[in-house]
Amino acid sequence: ERTAEAFFPESNALGRVLSVDFFGTPFDAEVIGVVADARLEVLELGDDLAVYFSYAQRTYPRLRLAVRAAVDPVSIAPAVREAVTEMDPNLPVSGIGSMEELVAGSISSRRALAAAMSLFGVLPIIMAAVGLYSLLSYHVRERFREIGIRRSLGARPVRLAGQVVLRGLLLAGTGVLVGVIATRWLTGSISALLYDIEATDLSTFVGVVGFVLATSVAACLIPVISAVRVDPLASLRAE
Repeated sequence: ERTAEAFFPESNALGRVLSVDFFGTPFDAEVIGVVADARLEVLELGDDLAVYFSYAQRTYPRLRLAVRAAVDPVSIAPAVREAVTEMDPNLPVSGIGSMEELVAGSISSRRALAAAMSLFGVLPIIMAAVGLYSLLSYHVRERFREIGIRRSLGARPVRLAGQVVLRGLLLAGTGVLVGVIATRWLTGSISALLYDIEATDLSTFVGVVGFVLATSVAACLIPVISAVRVDPLASLRAE
């Protein structure tokens, strides 16, 4: 389809003639059909344009044969080799493998790059979580005296804990909002490195935001629980 659009953008390609150089032999070929673009050897569509020729008209030194099997494709490899040999004993058969192996080989470099990027992506998240936990925990511990005073005046521990956690979530939520906006702005630079997933994948955003908010709740809740369990009078005397 892309070849037809490139050479005949304003007309129907059927019946038109292409001048082709086939391994040093130029000839004219009439277009007898247009098929959908196909991924050859790699998953992404490359920039090269493709043209299919009939083997009855133009021979090619290599031929690829695709076999659909209801069983493990590797198990029928000997039968395929034997069938080709019966057709012509002089035809060498090589490179037999499953489609799964072909796809895995074509994206091996991308998988390695994705693994490295995932590692370097997880480390900053962990460091950010540790920093966020430390900051919010320190913020809560700075309010131990205030919590003790409010406890002595009759404030309920559950209400105190809820207020502290809510304030921590507001701080974390502000940071998450800024991060989401910045990420949406920067996603264009990584779109080319992704396959079969959008740079703005909703599940990824939800997972990261949920992780940050859960860390924020833990950072506020753990120290505030310790604070409300302490005798308020003992806390005030210590101050």
